[in-house]
Amino acid sequence: MDPGHRTAAPSVHRIELRSEDSAVVVQAKWSQSEDVTSAAKFGRNFLDFAIQSISLSQPTDLKHESFAFGSTILTSDASSQTSEQVKIDTPSKALSLLWETVTRSLEVGPMRFILPAEDGYIVRGDFVEEMFRGCPLALRAKGFTTPGQHCIVNRQTDTTEGSAQSLLALLQSSVGVIVVNSKATTEALDDAFKNRLSWPWTVPVPFKQSRIVIVGEARREMMAQIFYATTRGCGVSVVVMDRPGHWMEDPAGTSAHLREHFVPFTGYTLEDLPQRVVETIRELPYRVDGLLSTVEAFLPGVARAAEILGLPTISPEVYSRATNKYETRRLSPAPTTIKVNSLEDFIQDLKGMSEPLQYPLVVKPTHGHGSLGASKVRNDDELVDALRFSFASLEKQQDLLKLKIGEARVIIETYCEGPEVDVNLALWEDELLFSEVSDNFPCRADRPDADKTDHLGQMGSAYPSGLPQAEIDMLKKDVLAIIRKLGIRSGVVHAEARVHNSTVEWHTDQDGVQELRPRTGPIPPGGAKTFLLEVNPRPPGNPELAASSYVNGMSFYALQLMQITGDEARFRSLSHGFLNRPLYHYSWTPLLLFGPVTGGRMPRDLGLAKYGLDTHHAFQWLLWPGGDIVPPTEQIPHPGLGFMLFRSRESRRDVLEKVAIARHKMHIQLE
Repeated sequence: MDPGHRTAAPSVHRIELRSEDSAVVVQAKWSQSEDVTSAAKFGRNFLDFAIQSISLSQPTDLKHESFAFGSTILTSDASSQTSEQVKIDTPSKALSLLWETVTRSLEVGPMRFILPAEDGYIVRGDFVEEMFRGCPLALRAKGFTTPGQHCIVNRQTDTTEGSAQSLLALLQSSVGVIVVNSKATTEALDDAFKNRLSWPWTVPVPFKQSRIVIVGEARREMMAQIFYATTRGCGVSVVVMDRPGHWMEDPAGTSAHLREHFVPFTGYTLEDLPQRVVETIRELPYRVDGLLSTVEAFLPGVARAAEILGLPTISPEVYSRATNKYETRRLSPAPTTIKVNSLEDFIQDLKGMSEPLQYPLVVKPTHGHGSLGASKVRNDDELVDALRFSFASLEKQQDLLKLKIGEARVIIETYCEGPEVDVNLALWEDELLFSEVSDNFPCRADRPDADKTDHLGQMGSAYPSGLPQAEIDMLKKDVLAIIRKLGIRSGVVHAEARVHNSTVEWHTDQDGVQELRPRTGPIPPGGAKTFLLEVNPRPPGNPELAASSYVNGMSFYALQLMQITGDEARFRSLSHGFLNRPLYHYSWTPLLLFGPVTGGRMPRDLGLAKYGLDTHHAFQWLLWPGGDIVPPTEQIPHPGLGFMLFRSRESRRDVLEKVAIARHKMHIQLE
């Protein structure tokens, strides 16, 4: 156990908890740190004390499940036979939770309460729940704070150590509690607390509660839940500015609680976007601290509006380059890079080329989300077909958004055969604060027998990466250099890349399990190299966001909120994650539709238990929840029904087996 965190032997004390019209006597066995002020000296900003067991001395007929204001607490010392009544004007949440717990059960298992070891202001109100999500030792994690709340170390407990009065003081100072799995050992709990709480979850100076405006909320309600939960935890209120009829407009609707205000925004075009945003925001009756958009084409214009309003932002020029795949390719050149402005003109140019193109190639729009409109081609005929498909995809995306993107073109580039990865970075003023790499499973177009109908869309990923450490380090270094060339100095970046000439390759075994294995053929000269696919100055998608929170303790949405409001102290605080990361193995896979469907009702039971996946299932996002009607295939804007995230606390192989089962056996049948 760490110095400054020695735990005293458990002591037994009787506490009488008395509400307005009922009382219950609780006998608690508990222990605390011997020195409540020394932990910070050893790099910890938390203390904890444990209540090993709680039992009622007698059943009682209770009418309240929490303390009322002015409740009386009677503390009794069993050894000295003394007692003292204490008037609690404002019962703490910890004390109320203890009351609620004992009134529901005659016997309560271990609880471990968290205390600050240094004074400060809470950076995120739900940090306890966030950091203990997925922890097998925690039956329940509950925080007692709000964002910005001032926490003060209880330095008086030394004078009353060993008394029930001390326990009451500790409960009043607690910032959170973990209801512990009874099978957990003390050593395992100590390790978990140190790993998940050894980061600066308080900052020394107060901060104001912020308000942001989202100009264009393009996400579906189900896919936006994590973001809005993060805004609540960080104390950031949200104003949504979008078309009338948007799913967040109705003040009496089921999603009204997610935002503070909805502002109808009728001019949904790129023409004069910055000025129209500025004019609308200046008419609002409240302060705005930051701007955000989930419409990629809006990013440069919204950034320019933020500049005009004097709000923190990445420059609009950087957004213009970062959202243009041709411009980012120029920062990381490929042997073949061609921008196509007109299909007809390119067909004529193709006929007149002095040297044939070197296949395979990739064709994709210069603008657009993900891999929509992207294809892998092997000859001239497939190339022309793919160009038609990409231009048509651009028009389809613009029709869906009802937005004309004037500079959108198509790019032809070299296909890289190496393993594909996601690289996520967080930096402030050019200082790299966090980085991670995850493996993307091979897409359908990567298969040796793939044809032109097989897409380049993502088929899931695995956390953490199984690449050799040297290649992981290379990816982080190279992607950081590229985004610095791009001009990004602060914020969150989600990049996609491949490893050219990697020493490993994907292998699929007889059970359909995919894993990175040493390369079977000769490794080409020159060694592994980073091949950039795209750079996105935003957090990764929901599946990656969730996986990173479980594996590394990161919340990229929280970092994005701090970036756009200019909150450096909290950005740096929230960039720490777990002390010893990564934790466990997580992997997600899309829930795909196999073949065209005419529509139907989404089943409520996806069959997880049938395939033994229920205990390994961590999270899911369904674009159509159970019972909802799924439209015909041609009306679905995404290549599937949602995503599922699986975990293993045993091995990477174990979680990859679970993903293979889900992918090959869980075929969703619409009702």
